[in-house]
Amino acid sequence: FLARALSRQREFAVRLSIGGSPGRIARLVLVQSLVLSGVGALVGIGLAHLGVDAVKAFGPADLPRLASIVVDGRVLLFSALATIVTGIALGAAPALRGGRVAPAAALQQGGHTTGERGRFGVRSALVSVQVALSVVLLVGFALFLSSSWQLQQVDPGLDPEGLLTVDVQLPAAPPEGEAAPGGPLGDMVDRIRALPGVAEAAGADELPVFGGPYNGVHRGDRTPQVASDYVPATRRIVTEDFFRTMRIPLQAGRGFERTDGPDSRPVVVVSQMLADRLYPDEDPLERIMVLPWGDGIPLTIVGVASDVHDYGLDMGHRPAFYLSFRQLPFIPTSMRLAVRTAASPSALVPSIRAAIREVDKGAPLSRVGTMTGWLAESTARPRFTAVLLCVFAAIALILSATGLYGVTSSYVAVSRRSIGIRAALGASPRQAVRRVLARAALMAGSGLVAGLAASLAAAQVIRGVLFQVEPTAPPTYVVVTLVLTVVVLGASAVPAWRAATVDPAEALRHE
Repeated sequence: FLARALSRQREFAVRLSIGGSPGRIARLVLVQSLVLSGVGALVGIGLAHLGVDAVKAFGPADLPRLASIVVDGRVLLFSALATIVTGIALGAAPALRGGRVAPAAALQQGGHTTGERGRFGVRSALVSVQVALSVVLLVGFALFLSSSWQLQQVDPGLDPEGLLTVDVQLPAAPPEGEAAPGGPLGDMVDRIRALPGVAEAAGADELPVFGGPYNGVHRGDRTPQVASDYVPATRRIVTEDFFRTMRIPLQAGRGFERTDGPDSRPVVVVSQMLADRLYPDEDPLERIMVLPWGDGIPLTIVGVASDVHDYGLDMGHRPAFYLSFRQLPFIPTSMRLAVRTAASPSALVPSIRAAIREVDKGAPLSRVGTMTGWLAESTARPRFTAVLLCVFAAIALILSATGLYGVTSSYVAVSRRSIGIRAALGASPRQAVRRVLARAALMAGSGLVAGLAASLAAAQVIRGVLFQVEPTAPPTYVVVTLVLTVVVLGASAVPAWRAATVDPAEALRHE
């Protein structure tokens, strides 16, 4: 509107000359801006409905109040107020400019001017601000996209393919009749393992990626004196086929066996990180780890397992140890079963449910899913943030390109006479193109510099939420600069072509 106000000076001059008042011209411009703002608001509300549906469909499940997001009356009221404010703000400056036109001067110059310098200062500044905001959003999108990509490349320490998980509530007391050797949990696992299409099956009180309870443990040959003598580690209670089912490699020793029962020596399998913490530069096998339950339980380390990501792929490895469920005086009432299948995991859900109900008819099942799905869900928020920033950056780029195109086109329109004079005096079309592109580059370049500076400052703020991404890495800013260059060239191509095709005789005759 600011750009068009300059090109409409002749129109405003004519209206003033035939009796129009500055107030009526201001009202005309304001009405036009309000109509444009209102149409934009209607389109925006329609897109908002689609956007809300998309957010609910693709948003992370742990996003607070995801299901309650809706375009309701409060949103519509806010949109109406924003539309009015935007429309008035949009038309205020052009309305004032239109009412201050000097009719004689404007009609004498044909509504145009040969002295462009300083006439586009405010418009150019606004375009530069748009470009700067676009750059900030583009850099943010690039950083979060890189962070999300790095998360996808993380090795979780297990093989998630073909792995089905299901939560089961175990009975507080053994079922009627003779109890299975491993209790209800062992019976369930055995029955599931015998199903056609099942390769392996195991159980645990909690699976990797989902976290787990912490315990402080210490070496058996040392009496802890201070808190730092304890090593905090994630504790897991598992069945004997846990490592084979999850395909967690054993770096040394063995996993659990059925013979590791209540009458045999208490044993433990530790992660590589915990082994390094307890016995650095020593062989941890057959050494003692003390679990501080009661007066302390000495456990013999019989195996060292590879590290896994216990609290999500973005949290890194943490020390962990594993206990055999057959050696504990208790079993958690809620356990997670892991079933490795040779076919589609979801196709075996009815058979697995039936096998569990054979052991306990009332056993409630929950959180049925695949490990690949759980891993994807653990990285859903970074991906969702990257998608949102992509949408915002795209919108900002469109606005920047539109503003750049509008101001550049207005410059060519009001400079048509001067372009014709230069062409008549021997200037080539290439020179006209260079002038237009130079003006566009000046507007975009200043916005680019400001945007890059703001991005570098903002990147330091979000450093803590990025995963293995350096927020000041030059490639990110180079790519953003190239993208913006392409947008600038695209936005100024048509105005530059118009400037190159100005016919000097026609332009002067029209003036």
